Amino acid sequence: MDYVHLMALIASLAGNPAPTGFAELRALAAASGSALALHACVQPIGYDEIEGETVLCGTLTVPENHDLPGGRALGLEFAVLKAKTRFPEADPLVHLHGGPGGGVVDQLAGYAQIFDAWRQTRDIVLFDQRSAGLSDSSVACAQALSAYAPAIMGVPTEAGDGESNAIRDCLGELEAAGVDLKSYNTLQNAYDVRTLVQGLGYSRYNLYGISYGTKLALEVMRSASEGLRAVIIDGVVPMQVAAYDTVAVPADEAVALLVAQCKADAACDAAYPDLGGVITELLDKAVAGTLTKDGAAIPPEAIVQPIIARNGQRGLSSLTPYLPAYVYEIYRGKETPTIDMLSAANFQLPAPGPELPTAAAKALSPGQQKLAAAVIADLGAQIAATGALQQSVWDLEAMVRADRFGPIVELFDRELSAATVALLTADPATGRAQGSAMIVDYVGLLAGAPSRDALLGFVDRHFEGEPRDRLRALVEAMRQSEIEGSFALIGTSSRQAEAGFLRGQHLSIYACQEDIPFNSPEGVAAVNATLDYPGLAEVYASATAGLFAICQFYTPSPRAGDHVAVVSDIPTLAIGSAWDTQTAMSWAATAVETLPNGQSFVVPEAGHGALIYQRCAVEMGVAFINDPARRLEDVCGPALKPSFYMAPWVEADRAPGS
Repeated sequence: MDYVHLMALIASLAGNPAPTGFAELRALAAASGSALALHACVQPIGYDEIEGETVLCGTLTVPENHDLPGGRALGLEFAVLKAKTRFPEADPLVHLHGGPGGGVVDQLAGYAQIFDAWRQTRDIVLFDQRSAGLSDSSVACAQALSAYAPAIMGVPTEAGDGESNAIRDCLGELEAAGVDLKSYNTLQNAYDVRTLVQGLGYSRYNLYGISYGTKLALEVMRSASEGLRAVIIDGVVPMQVAAYDTVAVPADEAVALLVAQCKADAACDAAYPDLGGVITELLDKAVAGTLTKDGAAIPPEAIVQPIIARNGQRGLSSLTPYLPAYVYEIYRGKETPTIDMLSAANFQLPAPGPELPTAAAKALSPGQQKLAAAVIADLGAQIAATGALQQSVWDLEAMVRADRFGPIVELFDRELSAATVALLTADPATGRAQGSAMIVDYVGLLAGAPSRDALLGFVDRHFEGEPRDRLRALVEAMRQSEIEGSFALIGTSSRQAEAGFLRGQHLSIYACQEDIPFNSPEGVAAVNATLDYPGLAEVYASATAGLFAICQFYTPSPRAGDHVAVVSDIPTLAIGSAWDTQTAMSWAATAVETLPNGQSFVVPEAGHGALIYQRCAVEMGVAFINDPARRLEDVCGPALKPSFYMAPWVEADRAPGS
């Protein structure tokens, strides 16, 4: 019994059998001249997935410039998650990730959970957009990444601004390699979507775009809409909004909504009166440098930190109830129990556990309490067992797949790590220089073809004595496939270490060429002057200035009409989120102003990408895709109102003489 059959048996015994088979897709990939190539998925894929049966991964080759189909080509990495029914709908849901440059194909386990509700009836298609995630090989600049690897990885160097130099040299390397960087834009990306869907054999499809993916979805609607049935845009970036001029607007709207919610709640308004005025005063003082605690200045970021932090609260308890108390404790300058509690939890309150139903059961009779305790215990055991099963399957996957290159590769990797640590810690005085040189050389291996001589050269340049002899012996014993496996591990570890830089590079390719020409420091200042809470501008000032500085290395490539509102009659559901400090909640309504079959909603208690925060958003999206003509009711909003926390000092302040 091979690994696939073993996993199929485990899934069946776990009660999770799923329809299998990709016969049509395999036939397309096998056809002569096919642009499709199937390959193994990046692990983990999910404990109840069977690679090749319920999920299939591959690469689709597309033109770098769709207007020049015979020119340079690039590969798009994709994954198809098979519908969990034997009678699937013919139109899949295609996910457009954010960023630009986010990538999803190396996170299949998580995205399979996110889109599971849609997957009950239709396939889910995930792909990494051009210059994003695993589809970034066409804009890889190995020489520049190698030369500046220490700075990119955070190793102190004597050189100047390593990351800026890396961007400059990377662009020069891409130009010398013949990369048409102007073709890495949202329009060509939209053509990629159409080509991918057709290449996978689908004639009709639906889109779910998040963040930058909403902008891409709108461009598909405008420029490549063949076969497009319905669109959901979540965390919306409308074409007509200058996204970088308005970078402080989302947080401004989130603060304004919090203030309005507290004002509408009698208890909150009584405990924390004029919350908006208090926030304005605190921000103004912080910007001026006159807001202090124990002699130290309090920055503007500290005032809105939990408001921004909740934008990343997935599956956790809401911070919203505590925000008025948090702000007021900064304002009062006295005891700070709320601030202390939130800070101790790093602004990540845990999700409710068994203690809540246990406490609720205390109101029952003794016999009922006993039965409730048994139910709660069984539930806890079931949750623990599910987690243990998932971890065990992942461990099994790791063990089965660990020998894909042979055990000698894993041994060489461990020996190399140990020898490196020993070398760099033996003499701290020279360790930094040795480490920087080794990192440059290590990443530089990726610039050439996998070879025994390259590995031996690396070992000889950086090691001596017994460590060198052990490493050389391992390299000499490798087969060619094992040498290639070693290079694959080098690529994986380098990519992980450089992930932050790569994400920034992928974003700037799009932002600097097609967005920044429609934005400017003057535009930022003009928008900031209209904010309800102008002090928020300072919170985002450095990030905005940093992007404008990076963009000096790029040649602007704006397209006529690119920032004009999209007009389309394709049914569209636009979703904004009340916590979202990345894309303003009002932009969902802005986007549908020119979409006659569009409808928009704001989901409370949700951050950037409502479907990963609130089940109500998922149910809304499923209902819409099932029937795009259906006019939905706003049932999420009324059901998700916060209940505000009363700090222990509130009653004391109200007492006579306080």
